[in-house]
This record gives sequence, structure tokens and C-alpha cells, in this order.
Amino acid sequence: MSAFYPLEYFSVLRRRKWVFIAVFTVLAISAAIYAKNWSAYTSSATVEVAMPEIEINTLNAGDSIIATGEAIADLQIGRLRQKVLSTNSLAEIIAHLDLYADARKSTPITYIADNMRNNISLNLVSTTLANSASANKASAQQLSAIAFVISFKYSDPVLAQKTVNELVSRFLNEDIKERRETAEKTSLFLQGQIDSLSKSLEEQESKIAEFRSKNGFTQSDSLNFNQQGSINTASRLMNIDTEITSNIGRIGALEAQLIQTDPHLQVVGDDGDIINTPASQYRILETQYASLTAKYGPDHPDVIKTKRELEALRSSNKGSYRNKADNPAYLQLLTQIQSAKKQQQALIKQKELLQIQQEEFQKAIADNPEAEKTMASLSRDYDNMMMLYRDLKAKKLSSDINQNIEEGHVGRRLAVIDPAKIPLSTNPPRKMLFAGGLIFAFVSALSSVIALQILSQSVIGPHHLQSLVHVAPFVRVPHLKKTNKSGLNEFEKTLDKHLVIAHQTRSKEADAFRFLRTQILQKMEKENCRTLAISSPRYSDGKTTIATNLAVSIAQDLKQTALIVDLDLRNPSITDFFGLGAHPGLTEYISETASVKDCLVRPPFERISLFPAGAPIDQSSETLGSPEMKKLAEELKERYNDRLIIYDLPPLLQQDDPLVFLPHVDAFILVVREGKTTTDEIKRSLEILESANVLGIVLNEG
Repeated sequence: MSAFYPLEYFSVLRRRKWVFIAVFTVLAISAAIYAKNWSAYTSSATVEVAMPEIEINTLNAGDSIIATGEAIADLQIGRLRQKVLSTNSLAEIIAHLDLYADARKSTPITYIADNMRNNISLNLVSTTLANSASANKASAQQLSAIAFVISFKYSDPVLAQKTVNELVSRFLNEDIKERRETAEKTSLFLQGQIDSLSKSLEEQESKIAEFRSKNGFTQSDSLNFNQQGSINTASRLMNIDTEITSNIGRIGALEAQLIQTDPHLQVVGDDGDIINTPASQYRILETQYASLTAKYGPDHPDVIKTKRELEALRSSNKGSYRNKADNPAYLQLLTQIQSAKKQQQALIKQKELLQIQQEEFQKAIADNPEAEKTMASLSRDYDNMMMLYRDLKAKKLSSDINQNIEEGHVGRRLAVIDPAKIPLSTNPPRKMLFAGGLIFAFVSALSSVIALQILSQSVIGPHHLQSLVHVAPFVRVPHLKKTNKSGLNEFEKTLDKHLVIAHQTRSKEADAFRFLRTQILQKMEKENCRTLAISSPRYSDGKTTIATNLAVSIAQDLKQTALIVDLDLRNPSITDFFGLGAHPGLTEYISETASVKDCLVRPPFERISLFPAGAPIDQSSETLGSPEMKKLAEELKERYNDRLIIYDLPPLLQQDDPLVFLPHVDAFILVVREGKTTTDEIKRSLEILESANVLGIVLNEG
């Protein structure tokens, strides 16, 4: 449907009221019985996480990783719940309190414990640890104390209370046990970590000491010393090089003087002449040889001669002229040359030492980054170990304090703030349970009606019908009921029995037929139609009732007369509606045992005539399609041209009679029954009437 119309759906409820009443009654009675026998009592206790009796925030060195120093959160309570509500624990409670005595006779206690767990509920109260952001506050001790409510449902209120008390006791005991074990294990763990870290610190200190002993000259703090030493050594090397160069020049100068100085003193003869000594002769020849060699070359006769004389003089004197020098000046020069040479050797030795020292300085400077890196790594590891060591020592101290707090029962702990009480009423209360059952019964009954309507796919109301055929129905005929009034004559009783009410005044049902009459007469006059066929998809749709009341309503108009022809040859009923009994009709006319005049009958109404179907026959479609039927239709139309002829046809979907007779009528009206005729039946009926002049549809509320 394109729109929702509550009144139309309300009519569905009215039509199917007995279904609604039946379903509602059965479920309501069941709910009453169930509520009366309901025996489930719930006892509850509230347990809070009590704040510590001493302020432990000042005792914690930093963010504690110790669970006993943190606020109890939902995860911690969950761990306790796993222990307290374990199968073994619940089995102990069941045996101790003698719970589920009947069930234990045939069912293992482990299965009973599993079922018991379903009757236990644990709800956290005022916890802020339900999200990850709040969890960060736990280590900073920013959480207020939280609580949880534990409940148990059982058929006996006293046992329900005892069970809750037993569960609470187990929670408290498990909490204390877990805290003490956690504190002890934490302390032992931290001590083990401290001992292990102490050994690591000793090993790291040994590595640093060994590195310093092996690389003392290249330590990071010796870089400035090495750089300054390298600069000073380089300066000293430059000075020594200068001294060595100067000393070489001095030695050369002294050796030049030595060559020019006679090792011997000059000898003067008695006559006053200088006597040439071998030494002086040798020196003169050396001078000549050097001059000639430079002037002529080694192969010149004079050079060869002078060389021969030098060799002869050298061999004869065997150098004694030098070894036996007695000239003081010569000897002094020799001493100076020897001293300069010794000084030269000392300078060279000193230079070699400075070069070695410079190489050491340079190597130390080059090795300094790697040594500094290694030393930094060793120092960093040592510092990190020291930080961790100090942190562990602080945590160990905090752990010891927390352990003392737990031993003294002054730390954060569970405490009962609302003990379990004996429940005085069931949970839920019987009245509430019965009220819920009534609501369920009402909803179920209503759902049953709606489900039946959906499954039936029947027409709900005029708007629904209009959405299907895209044309509004002529009228919605109200539900017709027998009046059973007293003082009625036999004819009026017959009319009341067959729901013929169109002649009544001040009746909304009769007004509906008057409204239908007016619309049909206007349309037939506009289209110049004088014959009208009425049918429906099926027998139970009320087509004959609509046809009869329409004819009576037309007869009430002083300007109109009506003739009703009963073409339902298998189930004739028009004469029964007027209490006329059996009468010759269409079958007798077709068999030529009666004329038209013999077949026509007048009821006690003015301006209305009946043409009965006559005796029932099975070959109805063959009769309606016969030439005699065609002749009768033409004769009625010509002879009674002042009357509106209404043909009451069989159902469209149950017989083919209407399809056979359709060519003999001017117009057609389809009757559908609200809540009975389905949408598919309407669609198929309109397909059959595709070639007919369908004036419209009448919706019969039934």
C-alpha cells in the first residue's frame, strides 16, 4: 500500500476478532498460570574497593607496576570472578548449601554448576576503567574507589541469601590471597632483577677500566692534550731542521778552512828562506791538480803528471804529514769539525725521536673519534644500568612497603557495604510478570491477526482497493446484520433474513445503496445503458445481496423500475430473497415449457419484477450461450425498455457463465468483499472483464 490508513486496519481486527480473542485468551491464561507458579528470588550484595587506611601515594617511587598499589579495575575483579565462579568453586558451594537437590539426583554436579553460573550476575559500579584512556590514570592513583554488585537467583529466598554471602566471602578471601601473593612475588622478582643488574654493573665497570688502561692516551678527554702536543712537536721539528741545516753549513765552512790550513808549522832555514815541507809540497800539488783538472780534464799530460807526483808523494809519506799535524790552528779546526759532527748526530737523533712522538700524537688524534665512540657507548650503557638500578631499588622499597601494608590489612581492599538480604518478593514480581504476559498476549494476538491478513492477501478497505485498481469504489457497503425486530410480517421477516434492507428509511446501510443507485443510474444514463450485470470473484462475496438491494433501491425511485434476472442457474436464489418459493424461470423458458410472461413474477414491492432462474441445471454455460438465451436477452431489452434490467451472474472465477453472457449486457459491476477477496482474485477478475464495460467496483464490508 502506498499509504497507511489506521481505520482500515482496525476493520481487519474487527473482522478477525475471534482469532484475536482466542489467541489472547490462551496466552493470558498461560501467563496467569506461569506467574502464579513463578518462584525465583534474587538476593544481592554490594562490595566496594575500600580506600587504604594510610596514604600510599607518597610511598610510591614513580609509576608503580605493582598491582597491589593500583586501583582495582574491572579486569582485576574479572580475575577474581574467574576463580570464585569456577566450576570447582561453585560445586563446593552447591554441596555445602545443598542447592539443586532434585537436579543432583540425575545430573552431574559439574553441569549443575554451569547452570548455576547463569543465575549469578556481577555488575561493576562507578568504574572509570572501561576505556583505555582511563587505564592510564590507574598508575597515577587518580581513581576513586569502585564497587560491584553480585546477585544470585534461586527458588528459595533463604538459600539465595546464603549463596550470595558465600560468594562474597570467597571474593574477599581470594582478594586477600591474591594481594599477598602478588606483593611477595613482586618483591622476590624485583630482588632478583636487582641482583642480576648488580652483576651487569660490575661487568660494565670492568670493561670501562680495561678500556681506559688500553687506550689511556686516546681517551676522549686527551684530545686537546694530543692536539697541543702535536703542534708543539711540529714546531720543535721545524727548529731542529733549522739547526741541522745551520750545522751542516758550519761543518762545510770549517772543512773548507781546514783544507786551506797547513797542518804543520812553516820551517825557516838559516838563510831565512821557507823550507818546503812534504806537507806544503803535497798541498801545492793538490792545488795544481785541482786547477789543471778543472782547466784541461783528466787526460791532459799536465794533469796526469801532477797526479803521478801526488801519488808518489802520498806513497812515500803515507799520509804522515796529516797525522802528525802540529799547527794549532789546524788542530783547532779539527776539534771544531768533530764537535759540529757530534752535535749534528744528536740533532738527527732528536729529530727521529720527535718524529716518532709526532706519529704517536697523530695516531692518537686519528683514533680519538672511535675511542670516544666506544667510551661513550660503554658510559651510556653504564648510565642506563645505573638508572634502571636506582629505579629497581626504589620499586623494591615501594614493594616492601606495600607488602607490609598488605600484611597489616591497611591497604586498598574489598569491603562489604551492603550485605545480602532475604528477598521478600520474586524477581521479577508476579504482578509484573503477569502484566508482561498480558502485553505479550495482546501483541501476539494482534500479530496473529496481522499475519493472517498478510497471508490472505485480501482487500483491507477502500483505499487499499483504490491502490490496486487505481479507481475508487462506488461505495463501501457497511456490514449488514439481521435486525430480528418484533412485529414484522412474514415478508418483512424474509427480507430481514436475507439482508434486504434498501427499502428502510433512516438507515446508513440503506443510504449506502441509495448512494450506489445514484452513481450507477447517472453513469448508465450517460452511456445510454439499459442492462447491467453484477458478479463477484467468488460466491461468498455477496453479489446477490448487492444486486437485490440495488434493485430495491432503484424501485424506490418513482422514476425507475427494475427487473432482476437470476442467471445463476446452478444456485438460483433470487426468489428466496423475496420469499416467493419455486417458480418457473429461465430453464423452463429455454426448454420452451414457459413463456416470458409465465416466468415474470412480482414481489410485494412496486416497480420491481423478477425473472427467476427456474429449476437448477448443471449445463449453465451452454444454456447461457445458446441462441435462445440471446433471443431472450434481446426480447427483454425491447419489451421492457422502460426498465433497468439487472442480471445476477455466477462468480467470475468459479464458472465461465459470466464470460459467455458478457456480450449481451451493456455494463458490468464487480462486487468484492472486504477481508475475503484477495488482490490476486481482483486482478484475475478484471482480466476476464477486460472486454466488458465495467462501470466500477462495489466494496462489500460483509
